[in-house]
Amino acid sequence: EAVAACGKIRQDVTTGCTVRMEVAKKNMEKGKDGLFKQIHGESGVELFVERLYDMIISDSRIQGFFVGKNISQIREGLKLYFTELLGGPKIYKGRDLVDIHMALNLTDYHFDCFLS
Repeated sequence: EAVAACGKIRQDVTTGCTVRMEVAKKNMEKGKDGLFKQIHGESGVELFVERLYDMIISDSRIQGFFVGKNISQIREGLKLYFTELLGGPKIYKGRDLVDIHMALNLTDYHFDCFLS
């Protein structure tokens, strides 16, 4: 019975989902994503990344991952990444963040430290 009932509304559900996905895709292509606007665009992303890295490099539990690294370059790359991720212009040309962090052998402990 459940399968039959779902079958009757399937088209409405999938059509609604398709429409929402297309609207979201168009908004992302135009760089008009709500999150990007809510944080005041590029200046908001810059402020977020600056504060994030100020906290990271002062946290003794994870700061060792950044010893000898070019923090300015890392910050700049992350600004571009977050700008694109949040719906701004598609400007990030760097490596995949999963690949970058995989090589660091991070643990759940390190990730929890980062989030706290």
